[in-house]
Amino acid sequence: IPALVLVGLILRLTGAVQRPLDGDEGVILLIANGDISHVLAAAARDVHPPLFHLLTSAVLAVGGVSQLTLRLVSIVAGTIVVALGPALARRMQANPLLATALLATSPFLIYVSQDARMYSLLGLLTIASWLLLMNVWHEPTRLTRWASWSLVTLALVLTHHLGWVVFVAEVIAIVAWQRDVFRRPWHWVGAALLIVVGYASL
Repeated sequence: IPALVLVGLILRLTGAVQRPLDGDEGVILLIANGDISHVLAAAARDVHPPLFHLLTSAVLAVGGVSQLTLRLVSIVAGTIVVALGPALARRMQANPLLATALLATSPFLIYVSQDARMYSLLGLLTIASWLLLMNVWHEPTRLTRWASWSLVTLALVLTHHLGWVVFVAEVIAIVAWQRDVFRRPWHWVGAALLIVVGYASL
């Protein structure tokens, strides 16, 4: 499995600096190439939430402007998706080796991992949010489980507005399969408030 994760990283790095930037990546560069105040002000005029822009801005500040640094957040996020393969497989009662291999070599996942847009990060945070929610199902009394799920889901909705679709799907899943979670109102109300207030503040 570690070898497959390395293969996934190599496939995502290969060609990432050779493909020319497209128009959407140029918009990301214009927004992310500056300090935090510039990024937040520019992102406020964009259609997407600011988390991906802020992360890319931090990478550009350290590594300078290049095709690799502009796409590095997506490359790293895509590689972590591969590393989550075993955890995904266990939840789905599937073969961990096969799941990791499919994630590592998927042409679609490689493509979005080489694109300086937020979709690779969106995929990573979607997977992480679902995995953490399943941890909440197994131990609904532990506040740390709720806090972890809430913070990752907040990052998800701050990455793309489609994160709210994931959040609603998770609530529906709780209602359908784990209604006992709602018997602890302070836990889930607090977690939901953290997500909504954190999103609204940015």
